[in-house]
Amino acid sequence: MNRSPDNPQWIPLQEMVPQDSIGYALISQISSLGDRLRPETIFQQPLKPPLKIQAKFATNADVLRLSFSEFLESGLKFDLINHLKNYLEGILILPHSRLLAAVYDAPQLPVPPNREEEIVEGIEGALMQISSKKAALVLIFRFGLLDGITRTLAETGKQLSTTGSANREVIRQAEAKGKLCL
Repeated sequence: MNRSPDNPQWIPLQEMVPQDSIGYALISQISSLGDRLRPETIFQQPLKPPLKIQAKFATNADVLRLSFSEFLESGLKFDLINHLKNYLEGILILPHSRLLAAVYDAPQLPVPPNREEEIVEGIEGALMQISSKKAALVLIFRFGLLDGITRTLAETGKQLSTTGSANREVIRQAEAKGKLCL
């Protein structure tokens, strides 16, 4: 894929963090995670509790890229490593699989690594066939299909609107229409 702000490059997760970091160690522990391709922006999601405890850490990347010595100096607690591990295990689920699960009201499950490209191409092809481009864009932003970052209805509305923010109900309706089209 081409590298641009609108179309981040998809690279193996282990290449997103230094080899001496907490993130690299955790990714290595989770079976088949390190080689999976994800958008390079995936770790740029803002931290959520319980990690959002120190102002110097704004994103998941800030914590995952810490070396072990920096982690110890940071004052972060070791029980947060389990939280980070759970976060990384969530990344196993391809954003496109999350969309499929929502469309079919099914559980979100990881796709075998050798099938991920097939799923991505299938979803992207189906999105191109949706007659309402707004509905397709809502699905792309809501499920993080480009950058791996899922968005709320309000965040999606702001992303799509050129005149402020679109009403959440309008976004919800566009999402429902897009799911029906898939």
